[in-house]
Amino acid sequence: MVAMQAIAQSPVLDSLHKQYNTYRKNMPQEKIFLHSDKEVYLAGEVFWFKLYDSDAFSHTPAAISQVAYAELLDNKNKPVLQAKIALKQGMGNGSWNLPLNLPSGNYMVRAYTNWMKNFSPDYFFEKPVTIINAKSALSEDTQVVKENYSVSFYPEGGN
Repeated sequence: MVAMQAIAQSPVLDSLHKQYNTYRKNMPQEKIFLHSDKEVYLAGEVFWFKLYDSDAFSHTPAAISQVAYAELLDNKNKPVLQAKIALKQGMGNGSWNLPLNLPSGNYMVRAYTNWMKNFSPDYFFEKPVTIINAKSALSEDTQVVKENYSVSFYPEGGN
């Protein structure tokens, strides 16, 4: 009878684990989340928001960036409003005064840090919001489709 000790790929797994930890320490990644006070705004209102910046691996407040950027983009991805937000312990807050002449439509809010620009923009935070301007007509892409209904009332006796 022969007995042998076998270690199945332990040195390889340890090596990969060390390489991954080294990469993670040298190339940290952030996740950013923007929390707004609502999803639909009227032109002229204040758009309040809070930013949360966290480490993508540990999900703890990130200490990489001290500044975050928030943008309100129109349907052509052009910035309408921008803000530079100070981050303290991974959090920051800000607001925009939505202009009275802002057209009604669907907009996108985007948030990112300067460090996040080193990676793909797919990792930026994006969130749709709707802005309604009561003084202007809806644009072509946001016009409400009106349904045609016909209502008729008939008395029981027919008179």
